[in-house]
Parts: sequence; C-alpha cells; structure tokens
Amino acid sequence: ALKSVNVNICQFLDCENKPNDVNFFKSRNALVRWTKKNHAFFPKRNLPQGSPLRTLLKLMLFGKP
Repeated sequence: ALKSVNVNICQFLDCENKPNDVNFFKSRNALVRWTKKNHAFFPKRNLPQGSPLRTLLKLMLFGKP
C-alpha cells in the first residue's frame, strides 16, 4: 500500500500536523517536479535497512532541463 503513496519524505518528516499538512501528490511525476523545485531530496543512505520509509522512496530520473 505504501508503494502507491507519492509524498516527499523531507516534507513529511518536517511536518508537525500529519497528515493534514502533508502534500500527497497524484503522480510520481508531480512529486519529482515538486522535489526538484524545492530541492527537497532525501538520501536513501539516511534511512536504516528495513525502515518503512524506504518503501516511500521513489526513483527520480531527470531529463535535460
């Protein structure tokens, strides 16, 4: 179920009023655009093995600007 959730992990972790103030994106592309615009990347190496947050990580591929 978590794989279908498109949320920015940085914004999710910083948000105090979960889930009301968390941005849920309709698509992975919308999440990628928002993440790039806001420079809100969360490095995979910062999450321990087995963490449920790893399921929320999305592969972000960027084409040429």
